[in-house]
Amino acid sequence: IYMLVNWLTTITFVHWGIIFKENIIMFKIGIASCFLVVTNLAFADIYAPLECEQYNANVEAKNLCQSYEKERREISKERSEIYQRLKDLKRELKKLSED
Repeated sequence: IYMLVNWLTTITFVHWGIIFKENIIMFKIGIASCFLVVTNLAFADIYAPLECEQYNANVEAKNLCQSYEKERREISKERSEIYQRLKDLKRELKKLSED
């Protein structure tokens, strides 16, 4: 009986340990996801286009706004190209792993 109780206790603690580890992993994933959402929201205004027409009265401000828009478009294009390259590499890797 002593060995049975000891065995059941050990199994119970191991079981709760596994559940605890899974919960910690899920907690970390949840925290990372929340962090990504918050940072994307914080920087969303950087990627939003400006309305440069509102700066028609101030030539310097309008030029700065147009420069900002040009940089934003270039960065957006670079991000798209990088994303496409990553997709292509992933596809090639998948092909190689299937062979």
